[in-house]
Amino acid sequence: MQTQQVAAAQQSYSILGQPGPGKPPDDDQAAPATSAQADTVEAPQQDAPRNLDLSVGVRLEFFAAMKRAAFDKKNHNNLRDLIGHEMRRQNMQGKSGKVVLVHSPTEEELDSANGGEIEFPVESWIITRETSIDPDHPEWFDYYELQPIKIITPPYLGLGKWAEFENDIRTLLGTVNGEDQDEDEADLYCELNSSTHFHVEIGNTADDGGFDLATVKRLAILVLCFEKEIDKILADHMGYIYESLWAGSQRLNPAFRDLSTTASCHRIWRECTTIEEVANMMCPPLPRTPNPEFRHYYKYDFMSLLSDRPTIVFRQHEGTLNADEVIRWVNFVGGLVDLAHRIDIQNLARLVHLTDTDPVNFTELSAARAAFGTMSLNVEHLQFYTRKIDARGENLHKRSHMRYTEASPHICWKDVKDSRRDPDSRNL
Repeated sequence: MQTQQVAAAQQSYSILGQPGPGKPPDDDQAAPATSAQADTVEAPQQDAPRNLDLSVGVRLEFFAAMKRAAFDKKNHNNLRDLIGHEMRRQNMQGKSGKVVLVHSPTEEELDSANGGEIEFPVESWIITRETSIDPDHPEWFDYYELQPIKIITPPYLGLGKWAEFENDIRTLLGTVNGEDQDEDEADLYCELNSSTHFHVEIGNTADDGGFDLATVKRLAILVLCFEKEIDKILADHMGYIYESLWAGSQRLNPAFRDLSTTASCHRIWRECTTIEEVANMMCPPLPRTPNPEFRHYYKYDFMSLLSDRPTIVFRQHEGTLNADEVIRWVNFVGGLVDLAHRIDIQNLARLVHLTDTDPVNFTELSAARAAFGTMSLNVEHLQFYTRKIDARGENLHKRSHMRYTEASPHICWKDVKDSRRDPDSRNL
């Protein structure tokens, strides 16, 4: 049923010309079509698509614990070293398809970095600590070795390398052969809660890297207009996103707070003449954050486009150690960036309903991806997210219960069925 709806919605994009890679009007200051113009504007001149070859990297956060008596038998300095050792045994591949290094910085190196990140070769896996993570029930862990952990993948360069990314994620998180290990063998307890996150970094490896201004503008309009719909496809953790210091809503930032969605889109398209101006508009300083001048604490981090390795970072997803969740979300946000690069501005205006008063919807977004994008639209992912939206309705403020990891035979990440039970109830 969902695929039929997408196919029907996709036909609407032939009204303004044949689907395909487009470009914005020659005058970059031109605004999206108004309602009166929408049905009379001619299709823009189609030309060869700009060079785009997306890269992907992710950051996974979780809280880890192991009974001290069990940990003392492992002969490792800390839990990061233990997990890093197990990752090395799995021969993680990385961007080149060859086995790459797994770095676990020492406590001394982390302390000397004073909160900054230690530089490692870009092709390395990194397993480090994340001081913002706390367990929901610290009283459970009097006799445990504890560590808040962040795993950073290397960037997988180009769409052709995303298969290696999926394989490595499945190897790491163990969803393929996760049933092979008995629960009694599980030593490592991993907790996911509102302090853990999962970030996706999407970059462009074509030419000299980075994105062109028109793509960045169109992406800003897409995420601004579809923010609520995208929130619906995430799990029940979305309740705390609006209160989170680490992934704030773009719609609530000072640049758009008093503007309608239409006015916000026009402001992005007309006023921003550089990528830096788009980033400043989408991610202004927020006084409520721990460091107001660190302007990355939004769901959609456009400030990272100004770094030496420009990326757009999607920060709003809950922490997860489920490979299927990771792969679904990475493909979805990669498809958004791909769509922003390919769609022309007239069809974008129609998609986000700047030309009428109808609300945006997920089916039309999927249809636009099918019509304009070059990334394949996974039907199973589409059906999964559509069910999520139908189940949630308009409720975006439901808090999540504590969730735990899926099974993994490689590093003993086990699924705890009853979230109210403490680690000791599992006889670790």
